[in-house]
Amino acid sequence: MRLYKLTDYMDRTHGGCQWGVGVTVETDGVGELCGPGYTHWYTSPLVAVFLNPIHGNFDLVTAHLWEGEGAVVKDDRGLKVGCTKATTLQRVELPVLSTAVRVRVALECAKLVCTDTAWNAWADKWLSGKDRKSVV
Repeated sequence: MRLYKLTDYMDRTHGGCQWGVGVTVETDGVGELCGPGYTHWYTSPLVAVFLNPIHGNFDLVTAHLWEGEGAVVKDDRGLKVGCTKATTLQRVELPVLSTAVRVRVALECAKLVCTDTAWNAWADKWLSGKDRKSVV
């Protein structure tokens, strides 16, 4: 399966784990997804960049995005996945997410749980492009 990994400018992740072309890391699969038993990956470059602030928090001006492959053995509801054996294949270009894209994702997520009719009507207008004013 194609996977994506964010690293710092020296191609390292948390704890100094070094990545590069053809680097395979194997772990024991013990513990939680964010622990030493798994390597942390994304299933999309967009998800990697979008969730960076709450996961790796890499400086996206200097960070690298790697395409890799591995077998997913843990899944955090699609937010991130974990592998016990995975390989970085090549660096790929980091996608740039505009503020409008980030707002769109935030609104779509909020709409899944918000029951306020007026707010949802405003959000629908914003998402359709009919009304981009802030909510009152």
